[in-house]
Amino acid sequence: MTYTKITHDKKFFYKYYGPDAAKIVLQNRATKWSAPSLFNDPFDFQANFDFSFKMEDLREPLYAEIERLVFGENEPYGVATNEKFKLLMLTRSNRKNITRQEFNKLAYPAIDNDIRNTQNLIVSVNSGWQEFVNNYRVFCVSEVHDNILMWSHYSQRHEGAVIKFKCLPEYDTFLCAAIPVKYKADVPVIANMQEWIKHLTGQIELPFNDLFVRFSATKSCHWAYEKEWRCIDKKNHESTELFDSTRILPQEIAAIYLGCKMSKKDHGEILALLSGELSHVEAFKAEKDPYKFCLNFIKIKAGS
Repeated sequence: MTYTKITHDKKFFYKYYGPDAAKIVLQNRATKWSAPSLFNDPFDFQANFDFSFKMEDLREPLYAEIERLVFGENEPYGVATNEKFKLLMLTRSNRKNITRQEFNKLAYPAIDNDIRNTQNLIVSVNSGWQEFVNNYRVFCVSEVHDNILMWSHYSQRHEGAVIKFKCLPEYDTFLCAAIPVKYKADVPVIANMQEWIKHLTGQIELPFNDLFVRFSATKSCHWAYEKEWRCIDKKNHESTELFDSTRILPQEIAAIYLGCKMSKKDHGEILALLSGELSHVEAFKAEKDPYKFCLNFIKIKAGS
């Protein structure tokens, strides 16, 4: 994989692991990318595209907007190169020669055609979205390493570890192309009614080229504590699994944080792996703070 688009200036990201998964990363120098169908949030990647309104409610507001653009007192503004807007402005320039009855005969069939095209768009977009979901893999990381909920959920109830990954733009590593997750109260939509009417009349042109990526990086605000970032890329088409493995450079692993409930066996095995190409990796042991609901991290040495 090649990642030529640097999307941020972050230096590090963190990934929560169970003890066995952390060992595999250290041993194999590789990260596991997941199919979106495996995500634990049923709204994440798994909602269909739609609008925030019903199609039957679009007809009259769209007519009112077209009527305003043609007969309104103020000169409209729009995308000068948009064919629909140019047609409306041509109609406006001849409005003195058009009766309202003639205008309605032209406007309503065009509106009904726009509604049909919108319905077809929903079908087409959702078909493309399912193909995208099936053919892409995701690697999720966090801005933080000390969230006690995430330690409980993703690091085997504090028995696992968190690995600190370093972004290396000079090597074009995949974390340099990570995108932040946006947290919202509502399921994302293609557009609200006002936006779509403006789009249909050529007053604005909504961006669709990054629609799937934007949707794949939107989650409920309930998950905001994760401070998540995502790397998204096409799956290995030779693979039939729901996971792909991506090799990483030894220097991408900057540090490891061992859970406060990690067993002595896992503790020793992980520290034993921090040698050779990984001898630079710093190690820390989590300890429960006696007075607050938080973790303190004490630096330790390999073999200790």
